[in-house]
Amino acid sequence: MKDLLDKLSSYNLFNYLLPGILFAFFIDTLTPIKILQKDIIIGVFIYYFW
Repeated sequence: MKDLLDKLSSYNLFNYLLPGILFAFFIDTLTPIKILQKDIIIGVFIYYFW
């Protein structure tokens, strides 16, 4: 588990994932476009790149 946490911090996963989640949330609530994912695995992948 410690190795996984070290790798997450080294790849800046949360620095890319959090803005993607916020972007999807605001687009979903402010526009008629629905981009939030119901599947968590697919959502994490997509939000990381947004």
